[in-house]
Amino acid sequence: MLGIFPKQRQKLARALFAATLSLATSSASEFVPLGDLPGGDNFSVAFDLSGDGSTVLGIASDDGGTQIVRWKSDTGFSLVAPFDAQTISGDGSTVAGSTFTDRLTAVLWNEAGGIVSLESPPIDPLTSPFTVALDISGDGSTAVGVGATLASPFSEALLWNSEGVRELGFLEEDLPEPGFFSFSFANAVSADGTVVVGASSSTKHIDRGEQAYRWTEATGMQPLGFLPEAFESQATVVSADGALVAGTSGGAAVRWSEAN
Repeated sequence: MLGIFPKQRQKLARALFAATLSLATSSASEFVPLGDLPGGDNFSVAFDLSGDGSTVLGIASDDGGTQIVRWKSDTGFSLVAPFDAQTISGDGSTVAGSTFTDRLTAVLWNEAGGIVSLESPPIDPLTSPFTVALDISGDGSTAVGVGATLASPFSEALLWNSEGVRELGFLEEDLPEPGFFSFSFANAVSADGTVVVGASSSTKHIDRGEQAYRWTEATGMQPLGFLPEAFESQATVVSADGALVAGTSGGAAVRWSEAN
């Protein structure tokens, strides 16, 4: 039920990136073991951390099996409710992911409110409903992810905030047309919740796969292009201020900014 490495590898990459910055600025750096839960196997994995590095999200083993855990520098390990956790907010207060009952549903968790299901967009009655939260803003007020919608029964990028759920659509060249299917994913969001990055695609294109995008309220979904001779790209992470985007194109790691 629990994903060992949620959010593919990008959350681990973010954690390692933050850890690298910390090591680079410290005069006496070392690995600090976080330990594990009492009982069970001697096993724990960290896959995301808060903006200041004081709170870590991961999994650990106890007598009941593998558990989602949150580690804080002042209190140690504590259990998070059992669901497929993907990411933790910048302030360490909120965890986002999904849970499965009769369907896969995007959820948020915090200590005060427990698990809260996020609103689902309207869908065709014949479509199998699902939503998944993949990333969350710095204060936990905005989440992004993917779900089934009227425009795409397979996947459309979604954003959740205090106003409910919002469908972010597709790149202009990937807009739905009769006889074809469109797909989009929201993989990451900036700290203030205003910049979203991910990928968009359509089955109408036979010469390319998905293309990375950057979305804001003012610009909508904007394409980020491909490396030379590449035919696919995906944006997987965005900087806290939304100015820098990183991901892949043609099997190579890439970084995008307006300057270059």
